[in-house]
Amino acid sequence: MGAAPAWAGPAVMERRYFLRFSESPILLKQSYGGKMNRRLRLFAVLGALLLLTGTALRLSAFGGNDPEPLYLVVSHHPHDLDALAAVTLPYLDEGRLKVVRLRKEFGELTPALQSLLRRVRPSELKSYRPEISTRSLKRRADVEEVLKKISKTTYQDYLTFMASFEDRDAAGLDRKENSGNERAVKWLQEEFEKLSYQTSLHCYKARRYAEECNVVAMRPGRELPNEWVVVVGHLDDVGHHQAGADDNASGAVALLEMARVLNEQPTARTLVFLAANGEETGLVGSKAYVKSLSESGDLAKVKYSINMDMIGYNEDGVIDIETNNEFEPEAQWYSTQVKTYTRLTPNITMPAWGSDHVPFLNQKIPTILTIEHWDTKTPCYHQSCDKLNTVAWDYAMEIVKLNVAVSLLKAGLI
Repeated sequence: MGAAPAWAGPAVMERRYFLRFSESPILLKQSYGGKMNRRLRLFAVLGALLLLTGTALRLSAFGGNDPEPLYLVVSHHPHDLDALAAVTLPYLDEGRLKVVRLRKEFGELTPALQSLLRRVRPSELKSYRPEISTRSLKRRADVEEVLKKISKTTYQDYLTFMASFEDRDAAGLDRKENSGNERAVKWLQEEFEKLSYQTSLHCYKARRYAEECNVVAMRPGRELPNEWVVVVGHLDDVGHHQAGADDNASGAVALLEMARVLNEQPTARTLVFLAANGEETGLVGSKAYVKSLSESGDLAKVKYSINMDMIGYNEDGVIDIETNNEFEPEAQWYSTQVKTYTRLTPNITMPAWGSDHVPFLNQKIPTILTIEHWDTKTPCYHQSCDKLNTVAWDYAMEIVKLNVAVSLLKAGLI
């Protein structure tokens, strides 16, 4: 249905909103027409407009004329949803948009429950499949040449190895030496170095046996080295034994396959690959990385960011394209690239929550999350069955292909 939301709630409310305001001048005319001279009628109309304007400002301050605030659920972990069920009422459940009302005042909730909710306006809530004209699908031959280098076998090898670690949760750094998380960090850095990228560990938190670190790999641009395109995928999981294949070994090793394909392809802008840690404990690594860029003055260099999270499971060939409302045109452009370079169908969803694109969006950096279609997400989400045998390899390769194409278009082929 184009750019319209797929549910009636906010749309119905909007109709009531405009109906209320369209009725007032008519009622005014019916009440006062013919009984007041022109000057008094003008004053009456102006007074009514001022009254309506004040009402409009109050209504638009948050969520139109809806008397009860709405909250976006920003964690879909089963334990978190169970905890919220006792204090919330469902309002909307549309793909990645789970929106609730509260049974009690927000201030009465525990801090832990408050952290799972973000207040939203009805106008922010969108989930739709954009209409894309075939005339806008213009494949670039130079991009397609690079896409031919993508290897499903190499991606499978990367993912098989990373999923073999006994655990990758950041808390493992407190449990033992040489944890799966620590080994994943070291392995990712070594693989980026093999591909001739400049690498560094961005360590931001002391743990008992090793620091908690992000992996950063960089390839300077030829013409605009101070303009960066940052590609992100988190390396940690929730800690199940040899699990986390989809969430998010699938996205982390996509960074390696993208870096391999792009390592000999010069670009105007600098490419940065960020294997973020601590995503499952509150986006800790990506928040720390963005904060460090802000403190160093390098944040202004980031012109675009791409996030890959859970790209390894699907049933319907749909990919969710997520961002905030201010970047909806960018999501529509991204969706056009989906149709141009892949066999997938894009679904735009807003606003953003729950992954490493959020810290970049909070800094007003154009950022897109590419993630498996949430309506058919893996049934093993945050469970021990998130194993290699659930991975939809061809689907994952389509997302890798998409993000290689977008990286080239945004970084500028030379």
